[in-house]
Amino acid sequence: RLSCVCACRIPMTMRQRKPKKAANGKETAPDDDSNGKERSKPLGQGLQAAILKRRYFFMTGLALGVLIMLLFQSPQASEMSRLVRDNRFLQEYVKNLQVPQSLTSVREQISSIIPLPESELCPGLKLAEEGLRKKHPVVLVPGVVSTGLEVWKGDPCALRYFRQRIWGTMTMVQQFMLDTKCWLKHMLLDDQTGLDPPGVRVRAAQGFEAADYVIGGYWVWAKVIENLALVDYGPESMYMASYDWRLALNILEVRDRYFTKLKWQVEHLVEINKEKAVFVVHSMGTNVYHYFTQWVTVKHDKFWVDKHIIAMVNIAGPLLGLPKAVASMYSGETQEFRELGTLGLALQQYVNQTTRIRFFRNVGSVSCMLPRGGDLVWDADAHVYPGDRYYHRALNGTVVEDEVSEEAPKLQGEGNFSWMFVFRDFEKGTPTGKDNVSYMGVDQSMELLLQDAKEDARKHWIQDHYDTWYSHGIALTEKQMRERKSKPASWTNMLESPLPYAPKMHIYCIYGVNRAAERQYYYRENGANGGHMVNVSAAGTRVRGGIGYSDGDGSVPLLSLGTPCTYFWKKKLWNPSGVATHTRELLDEPEYFSDVGRAGPKSGDHVDIMGNHAMISDVIRIAAGHFDLPDRTHGNIEKITRRLEERLQI
Repeated sequence: RLSCVCACRIPMTMRQRKPKKAANGKETAPDDDSNGKERSKPLGQGLQAAILKRRYFFMTGLALGVLIMLLFQSPQASEMSRLVRDNRFLQEYVKNLQVPQSLTSVREQISSIIPLPESELCPGLKLAEEGLRKKHPVVLVPGVVSTGLEVWKGDPCALRYFRQRIWGTMTMVQQFMLDTKCWLKHMLLDDQTGLDPPGVRVRAAQGFEAADYVIGGYWVWAKVIENLALVDYGPESMYMASYDWRLALNILEVRDRYFTKLKWQVEHLVEINKEKAVFVVHSMGTNVYHYFTQWVTVKHDKFWVDKHIIAMVNIAGPLLGLPKAVASMYSGETQEFRELGTLGLALQQYVNQTTRIRFFRNVGSVSCMLPRGGDLVWDADAHVYPGDRYYHRALNGTVVEDEVSEEAPKLQGEGNFSWMFVFRDFEKGTPTGKDNVSYMGVDQSMELLLQDAKEDARKHWIQDHYDTWYSHGIALTEKQMRERKSKPASWTNMLESPLPYAPKMHIYCIYGVNRAAERQYYYRENGANGGHMVNVSAAGTRVRGGIGYSDGDGSVPLLSLGTPCTYFWKKKLWNPSGVATHTRELLDEPEYFSDVGRAGPKSGDHVDIMGNHAMISDVIRIAAGHFDLPDRTHGNIEKITRRLEERLQI
């Protein structure tokens, strides 16, 4: 695994081929390098496009796609499961199926014909040679779907899965094929309480292996862990704070005492290492961290953060939420589902729109990523786009060097992200524009979603608990902040809960830019269920397949990634003790052959940034006590920040 992750023990730029043997038995030199390059070029172009276009198949097409496809017992899934159970030959075949635990062997075979670039040398190795060593203990907090889940209690059908991963390994495919109904019962939460169903106990895996890889060899935290180890970090100075990503944030404490255990673990690390801790958090892990610091400040000690945390590294965190969460809960659709091609058509045979909507509303954690601040905040990026070359690469799966044509088709509302939902022939909402097209900003879209959820015939937690579990507003005065900050619902919203007292602390926002992120949705009526679905035929200069794209990291818009550090935490209202904030943007520069199926050590992608060498180097320097990292931005975030200054005037 180690060589698969970084290849840091192989300091060469090209793997050598074995010499050929001539007819006389003597060895001959390998082919000329230039000839090799000429032959590999067409292969590279073809693979590059194919790999990029389907790069999320592991996480979405197989893992999340399979999960949602089977969340509710459909006739087709039931028939498949029954067929396997009733046919002795098929049952034995599935039981003995050799499911690979990782993709290492596949990568090794492909890597044998692909150059290993010099940039693949581990940044941890380089920094160790420069003399950097561990100083501050490190706490790692993973994002959504990154943590494996294990069965600890369940029905008799699950006895053979005791302490095995029901989520996060390739063997879960084997499990649901043998007994789909059993597998589903143990993955689902109770619709009304957001807790385990009666008689079921599924818990997050523990230790570094809980989130280093997911679904076989798809690395998430593996490279960060290995590089920290190269500067002498280990179990005594580093902790993986894994959690059950299905749960609402408050339920993490109610069911698992997650925040209580995290508090103890941080205190233990600080005690034995004699230094304050550095939190390194990714994606939704940033939201979990913010909730934790509010909880520990209100429930325990208002100076606890100052005593125990020296820095927080926010990697691609959606602290202000993301439009994708609204779309998934309203219509069950995101870019990943639509770009599955033929596989997407096949999935539609197993999971209808109603089923997808129910899944996203069942998972309480999705609501913690709904947009915060409403139109007042989100209109600040109304006209912010990624660079056109990157925009085309991200959407079409091919590298297009020329700019977008000014003669490309235009749509009503296109390019104006003040409108998050655009409906045609929409009868429920307002306002209605010309040609019977309705436009909705963040405020109205959120109102529509929550109204639709609360009117759902199926009773679930949103109807009874959303207002006490979550908040998505904004405090604009000291009085409003004092009234809201002690309420647990406000702890899910950085705009209603200021940073705790920690004047010597540092916060770093590290994220990728110039990758298209979902920002706007064009809907049409779905006659099959009376709801609405993304109009895949809608296309324009900045709209593909019914979705409009702004600048971001491929998943999270730039506004949510950057403005916590560039604007909100620069203000006393949200940062009363003056915590130092730093912005470290990473321009997306993919290298598709550095790690098969991933975008390489310069990627700014939301997931692949976890292998970005500049990001890893920053983490190591911060952990080693080097906090003086200068801000690095690439333009658009300054534009958004200026608009926030004009709009909020704080």
